Amino acid sequence: LPAGATVTPSLPATGASPLQANFTWATSPGDLGPHVLFFTATDSTLQQAQLSVTIQVVDEVLVSQSFDLCEGWNLVGMPFEPLVNDPAAVFGEGSLTVRLVRDTSHATDPRRPYKNVRYSYEDATQLKAYEAYFVYIPDSEGLSFTLNGRDPGDLTLALGAGWNLVGTPGLISMAAFRQTLSQVHTVTYWDCSEAKYVDLARRDNLQGGIGYFCYLVKAATLRFSIDRPSDARDNAEATVKIKKVRH
Repeated sequence: LPAGATVTPSLPATGASPLQANFTWATSPGDLGPHVLFFTATDSTLQQAQLSVTIQVVDEVLVSQSFDLCEGWNLVGMPFEPLVNDPAAVFGEGSLTVRLVRDTSHATDPRRPYKNVRYSYEDATQLKAYEAYFVYIPDSEGLSFTLNGRDPGDLTLALGAGWNLVGTPGLISMAAFRQTLSQVHTVTYWDCSEAKYVDLARRDNLQGGIGYFCYLVKAATLRFSIDRPSDARDNAEATVKIKKVRH
């Protein structure tokens, strides 16, 4: 067995068929890459069967986000690539998850592109990093849970003129967001407890797990760059940088 790996009960072992054992492995940085394990079973007539198992050890940072959702509609932002991306599996039975659909096929005024968009909603079939969704929770007690996921790396968002739904990977000051994304006019979130929209002021912060309506007067590209500490597996804190791509 590899260093740090254990099998319970230990092998070799005898017993009635089927014989079961649990394999656990506390990996280290030196274990990165593929590993092939061979197992041999021998019956009472000395007939043998062999099984090989390939284990791929990868260097991957997993992060988590806590959610506290109200009964009714919530505006939720995905701060990473969730390990489970099925909305029904994440938000539970009876929930509804919809995404904003932007239609610019009827554009009539090139001088005011933000007025050329028609909006509608459609069911979301997959949760994606840095996108935002309206989620309906039917339970009168709301829903609280922790979601695990992967960093998507430096992911670029193409934002159109007019309204966009955006999630962020973590805490970002509104001042920095406006300074970097100069085309943004208004950033708004849905306060589910008060059932109203609230505009963010310059001194406010955008937070991971919350979805935001961003109104742009002109199309722009936004890229989040995440710096995490070397012990990120045990520390979910991160520094979020915003990079602007010039057009």
